[in-house]
Amino acid sequence: MPVKAQRKRRFTFVKDYFTFATHTTAQLPASIWYSQFRVSMQSEFYPFQSDDDRLYFDFFSVSYDKTITKAVVFTEFSYAKRLFNLALVDVLSDGELSDMATSGNNLDLEKVMATVSQCIRLFFEKYPDAEIQIQGNTPAKNRLYRMVITRELSNIRKYYEIYGANGPLAEPFEVGKAYKAYVLKLRTL
Repeated sequence: MPVKAQRKRRFTFVKDYFTFATHTTAQLPASIWYSQFRVSMQSEFYPFQSDDDRLYFDFFSVSYDKTITKAVVFTEFSYAKRLFNLALVDVLSDGELSDMATSGNNLDLEKVMATVSQCIRLFFEKYPDAEIQIQGNTPAKNRLYRMVITRELSNIRKYYEIYGANGPLAEPFEVGKAYKAYVLKLRTL
């Protein structure tokens, strides 16, 4: 999971976008830092790295006075095949993951959410028939997710189907309606 070792970087070209591979003492052999390609959210995003399975991504949220290591983790639910939970968490100094971190706000919400968007895109490249559930662990986080989805809805709908759920059944996402969870899957043509 989280990489605690110092990272050594070397630059390399992969496909048609610039990346740099990361090698650590933890040996994530094909970890790749992705940067500067955009699909859904049109905002700038942070460079990030992924494990080979594209189930764990991490990046640095940077402000003038601090840097917070963040991770996007996809975990398959045991009760539903191909349904994955998406968790946006802080990586603490001891390498543990926390969705209740008190690291504070780096005033870079748009850039963090754009980075999560890119992680979702790469996840779906590897798991095109999967579905992602996004659910905040607090009412404030759920409102935040609803606001981001509403703001980016026209971009999201170009690539994904988006649903809202307040119980076991999901319905197509409606602007202005509160949901307890959101479900995302690739659009079928």
